[in-house]
Amino acid sequence: MKVSSINFSHNITFKSEPLAYDDEVSRERRNFIRSHLDSLNFGYSDIYEKEPRLEEYELNKLVKFYSSKPKKINIDNLNIVAKKIDSAEKTSIYRGQSLMYSSDQDLKNLKDAGFQQVIDLACFGNEYKKRVEKAGMRFSSFSMENFWDGPIFNNWSTKEDKQVFVKKFVNFINKMQEGNAYIGCDFGTYRTDDAVMLNSFFNPLANRHPVVVRYNFMTNKMKILYENLSNSDKSKMKWTKEYEQKFFLMLKKAFSKPFSLL
Repeated sequence: MKVSSINFSHNITFKSEPLAYDDEVSRERRNFIRSHLDSLNFGYSDIYEKEPRLEEYELNKLVKFYSSKPKKINIDNLNIVAKKIDSAEKTSIYRGQSLMYSSDQDLKNLKDAGFQQVIDLACFGNEYKKRVEKAGMRFSSFSMENFWDGPIFNNWSTKEDKQVFVKKFVNFINKMQEGNAYIGCDFGTYRTDDAVMLNSFFNPLANRHPVVVRYNFMTNKMKILYENLSNSDKSKMKWTKEYEQKFFLMLKKAFSKPFSLL
């Protein structure tokens, strides 16, 4: 039979919608296939979601690992005058004039040289703290201005005030034990001398340089400070029975030979 024409006028009605690229079933199929392939072929799929490239991810891990290691201090290119007072490998400490009036670039250079913290002995306040932290270093303060007139050295201060004073002192020693620090008062002179001396007596981890007790009253007050330390305070400063004996020997020598190198 010969077909001469076909009539397309009839309207065909489907019972359901045909599958198309954007219909719900197609989307579910595509998502299933993609998730299946990801789980089958890519062991680092979680990493790829966070990092654009695996090489970059591994490099970031390596940088993070080495940046957490203690750095060796190098002050050769710094625009400051600093003197090393503790040369242990992990606790290098330098002293000098306060950097409160130094430029932000000087503070950044200090960080780049390997310093991790600044200990302010003049207590310049919050602005100095913000600048140091902006440069990427930790900041702490310990006032030496009226240290020898502190609450533990008189009879009228409250017990609470004395405890606060001792707590701040223990925290100062702990900061010195962390190392990689720059310490200084306003001009970096006699108050810094006193802080270095106290560190030499009370810090068992200090790589001691010879120090001088400038006045007899300081020896007496260091004895009073010792008497106000609790066992917990000594433990926080990492004292041992052996070091306690060594401390008494240093104190005895300071009593018997004032103004001499210890």
